[in-house]
Amino acid sequence: MLSFVKSQGWEVYDFYVEEGVSAKNLKRPSMQRLIQDTIDKKFDVVVFYKLDRLVRSVSDLDSLLQLFDENKIAIRSVTEPFDTPTAIGRFLITLVAAIAQWERETISERVVINMVKKATMGERNGGRAPYGYRLKEGKLIIYDEEARFVKDIFNLYTSGKGIRSIVLY
Repeated sequence: MLSFVKSQGWEVYDFYVEEGVSAKNLKRPSMQRLIQDTIDKKFDVVVFYKLDRLVRSVSDLDSLLQLFDENKIAIRSVTEPFDTPTAIGRFLITLVAAIAQWERETISERVVINMVKKATMGERNGGRAPYGYRLKEGKLIIYDEEARFVKDIFNLYTSGKGIRSIVLY
C-alpha cells in the first residue's frame, strides 16, 4: 500500500487500521477517527487496499461517499479501479459494496445455521466454558466447586423463586 501511495506522489497523513474488526458498520474506533479527520479536512485522498476492508454495507458506503464528496476528498483502492466522479464509477463501487454486504450476510447466516445444528447434536459451539464447568480436551467437565452453586440456583428457580430473591439468597 505504501508503494502505491508513493507512486502517486502522495504523503501519508495517518493509518486507520482495525486489526480483527469487521467492516460491517461504521461504529469502529479508527473509522470514527477517519470520519472526524475527513470533516476536519486533514487529507485529500483516502487510500484503502480493497473496498470490503473499508465498508461492507451499501448504506455505509453511500454515507462515506457523500461525506468525502462534501469535503472534496478522493478515494482510491489499491486493487480496484474505481472512478467515482462518473456515473458508471459510482454504479460499480456500489455494486462491489452490495456484493461485500451480501457475502457478509451469507457467511453470518451459514454460521448461525451451523451453530444451531451443532447445538441440536449436543455439540459445543466454542467459547469459554460456562460457570460450573471446565474444558478438558475440548469437552465440558463438571467442576464441583462451582457446580453446587449452579444446582442451588436451578433448585431455587424451579421452586418459584425469582432472580432477585435468588441473588439475595
